[in-house]
Amino acid sequence: MIQDSKERWTIPKGHIEPGETAKMTARREIEEETGLKNVSVLAWLGKIHFKYRRMDKLVLMTTQIYLVQALDSHETPIPEKWMKGIQWFSFADALDVIEYEDIEKLMLIAKKKVRSGDYK
Repeated sequence: MIQDSKERWTIPKGHIEPGETAKMTARREIEEETGLKNVSVLAWLGKIHFKYRRMDKLVLMTTQIYLVQALDSHETPIPEKWMKGIQWFSFADALDVIEYEDIEKLMLIAKKKVRSGDYK
């Protein structure tokens, strides 16, 4: 998980670039924000909608969330300069620190998919 500039724990996310699919964006954003290159995007979990303020405008955002697996246990996540932190968490601890309820709900869906094998 990453800790944003306001010290809230969340997951890597970002904007879809021209020519990208949402799945491609998930992989790119993870690499950009964590430095992890060896990941597999396993399953789509759902969408979240949120608002944030950019300068004097309110921006409405839709984010598509994916279940992603890190494939190299020796790869160490490295935060971008704007981040307050980056850290691996157990699932239970991640649920405790995540700041966004919508992402928390999708994490529970991810857990069910992993337990049932319903991501292949």
